[in-house]
Amino acid sequence: MSVLVSAIIPVYNSEEFLEECIVSLINQTLKNIEIIVVNDGSSDKSLEILKKYEKIDSRLIIIDQKNNGPSAARNRGIEIASGEYLSFVDSDDWIDLRMYEEMYSRAKSTEADIVICDMKMTGVNSDLYIKGISFDIKSYSKKEFKSNIYNELLSNSQFNSMANKIYKTKIVKENNIFLDENIYYAEDWLFNMQTIIHTSNIEYINKQFYYYRRGHESSSSFYDENTFERTGLWIYRKRKKYADLLNKNKFLGVNDLFQVTISCIVNEFRRNDIHLNKKIKRVREIINIEESKEMIENINLYSLSNKEKFLYFNIKNKLILFLFIYVLLGKIKENLRK
Repeated sequence: MSVLVSAIIPVYNSEEFLEECIVSLINQTLKNIEIIVVNDGSSDKSLEILKKYEKIDSRLIIIDQKNNGPSAARNRGIEIASGEYLSFVDSDDWIDLRMYEEMYSRAKSTEADIVICDMKMTGVNSDLYIKGISFDIKSYSKKEFKSNIYNELLSNSQFNSMANKIYKTKIVKENNIFLDENIYYAEDWLFNMQTIIHTSNIEYINKQFYYYRRGHESSSSFYDENTFERTGLWIYRKRKKYADLLNKNKFLGVNDLFQVTISCIVNEFRRNDIHLNKKIKRVREIINIEESKEMIENINLYSLSNKEKFLYFNIKNKLILFLFIYVLLGKIKENLRK
């Protein structure tokens, strides 16, 4: 029995939600699947849970490796995948039981290289419905549709997820497309961009099949003083490069760069390991970089919240002390809630 879809799941200390994820895969209405689970050095009961389900379902393939990060885990899954299509699921999330059957059926009936569905982001206080694409597909030809997909990738981080898509394995493997293990921001975006360039047909199903659990990401995150260069700046330059290649507006990614800039400034001021003078110097370096100036000049102000506009004004006018006070007040509010 040939494998139609290979589901790849990186696992790191996911014991709380892992069973729900695995059960949603085992019970898929499409039975010709393989479930490749890469245990990325978990120190909790994740591996124990996986071994329990391995005894129940022979389609479950467990790879146990030292902690190398989610990108390395996904790459290991890609290497051994034998399915006609690839799917990527985070171990804290779960999928609709019909997801693979309906997406694979659409892929085969249309000879699609990628099929996209909608997502639901679940949280403690509220749920958020996320459309797989933000434009009306009925209004465009296939060529125009792909052009609009590029616009989404270059400007909209909401589209960047790998989780709500299935990819033709042949395209990924023949073009040697893997996730970049040296970055920990926008890995999904880069993988999607590299893959979509090689596709001829992309399909969209207007159904909510993927459930993303907000605030419970199992992959560890961290911050260091090179975060701005290694994440925001790196991906902004990549976006400009692809925009030039595709004859698109090269400033489509400035709003995402703005979000990373805010995050880095906040994290710099929240650090306890360096003196305030060094924090101020580092923030000044960030906002004086040429790309930061481009961001300030080209950002879409109408898309910003009032709080973001306040931060934009202070970054634009290099009012670093006000930025510090903003972060300090945020820390004080956090402490008062405890």
